[in-house]
Amino acid sequence: MGKKGKAGGGGKKEKPVTDGLLPIDMSRKQLMGHVVRLQAELERERDERNWYMLEREKIFQRWNLLMEQIAVEKAKVQSLKSHLEDGKKEKDEEDKLYNQKLRFLKQEQSRKLGQLRLLHLQQMAQVQDDAWLVHMVMKEALMNKKKEVRRAQMAFYQLLRGLYWQHAKQVSDLRNQFAREIRRLESCFDRRLFEKNEQEEEQHDKELAKMGTAKEEQIRFLIEDHAWQADQMKAFFQELLKISLDIVNQMKQEVKQQTTSELMQRRDYDHFKHRYDVYVAPAMRWSALMDEWTIVHQDDNLNELVATLKSREEELKKRKYSLRMLEAANEALNQRLTIAEKERDCVKRQFCRAIVDSQKTTSMKRFCQQLKKKAAAREGELYEALSDNIERKPWDDGDYYELMLEVRNRETQGLKYDLNEYAGEHHNTKNIFFDSFLKNEINLADVGFPVKGTGVKVSFREDETLALNEVDKNASKRHEKRKQSNNPKKTGTSFSSRTSMKMSSHSHLSHGGRDTTSMNKKLTANVRMNQTSAES
Repeated sequence: MGKKGKAGGGGKKEKPVTDGLLPIDMSRKQLMGHVVRLQAELERERDERNWYMLEREKIFQRWNLLMEQIAVEKAKVQSLKSHLEDGKKEKDEEDKLYNQKLRFLKQEQSRKLGQLRLLHLQQMAQVQDDAWLVHMVMKEALMNKKKEVRRAQMAFYQLLRGLYWQHAKQVSDLRNQFAREIRRLESCFDRRLFEKNEQEEEQHDKELAKMGTAKEEQIRFLIEDHAWQADQMKAFFQELLKISLDIVNQMKQEVKQQTTSELMQRRDYDHFKHRYDVYVAPAMRWSALMDEWTIVHQDDNLNELVATLKSREEELKKRKYSLRMLEAANEALNQRLTIAEKERDCVKRQFCRAIVDSQKTTSMKRFCQQLKKKAAAREGELYEALSDNIERKPWDDGDYYELMLEVRNRETQGLKYDLNEYAGEHHNTKNIFFDSFLKNEINLADVGFPVKGTGVKVSFREDETLALNEVDKNASKRHEKRKQSNNPKKTGTSFSSRTSMKMSSHSHLSHGGRDTTSMNKKLTANVRMNQTSAES
């Protein structure tokens, strides 16, 4: 063994190594440690064995308790089985009793249904005969009606054909016009904005066309008037120029004559010549010069020329005034055109905005509904246009029978409703009777069934049920024979037996203005009479 505090690890004692050594090879210390370890292992094994024995005792006790409980449960199960067998026997007995009750109720029901069937067959036979007569009369009336309708159809076919082709032509024209408008508008705006503004755009275009034509007519009229006035002025100035030239020539000749004859007037001649060179053709100045002349015929010519010049000046003033008025009218027209164009642009912008807003708010469904309404309105207009040309017939028997058929159809519906109510009430009473019977709420002795604790026997006999069944069979045979005898008469009809029975019942009940309530009362009275006779 080494020294303390060195490689021993802090002064701890080393454990004696006994693994892999025989007891002979061990030292005393090792043997003592080995013995101590063996004793500890033995104590541990003893404790484990004691614990195991305790657990085994517990398990054995639990097992015994479980076996006792199982035996108790088996006894309970056997008692339940015996109880269930007893209940099953009781249930079988109750089922037998209920089956007897059901047989009795079925027999009662068959008897009542047989009585109702007999009454129904009698009534339906009468109703079939009446309905057959009404049907034949109605068939003849309907054939006559069909012939008249076919004649009217052939008469109006040509009219409808002409209207159809006229409508097709109008539609094609409208389509071409719309196509032109759409091609014109696609260059500026989106095509979707002009799907719903066809009518309003047409109105605007018509108004603009009217305004354009009116403006063109006014401009053409003004241009023609201006050209006419210009021609008049041109002719006037040409005449004035001719007159002035003639006057100048005459004056030249007179001056030449005066030079030869009157030398004293040289100075005046030079002055006149100077005035003439300065002023070409002023008429007012000519009068001042001509006053100095002493020749009488020259003075007369000058006065006439002055008067003509004054008249020409007045005409010039009038023409100038008319030109100013024409220019003012042109300016007013131009202003109106600019205002109209601005208003048109504003209306177009507002219309486009309204279309965009409407496209945002509305949907295709509303648009389809509007188209359907328009189509319906057009159809209504077409129908009104055609209905005025139709000649109405006078009252005939077919109309009377049609009205009678409508009344009888309504009354048959009421009869069906009453029969359904009667069947529902019968079914409800039957269900209530069965439920109360199964719950033992009805006194079985009163009905005729045996009850526990009483010796009451069934009062209903099988002979009575057999007799009722025979009566039902005989009634059904008679009904079939009657059908076979009536079938050859009805070979020409297209109705089935069921529909003819319904119509006949309706006509029979409605014939003579009878009410369905009175007929129901009579039916119930007949049923009660038959029940009392059957019971007797």
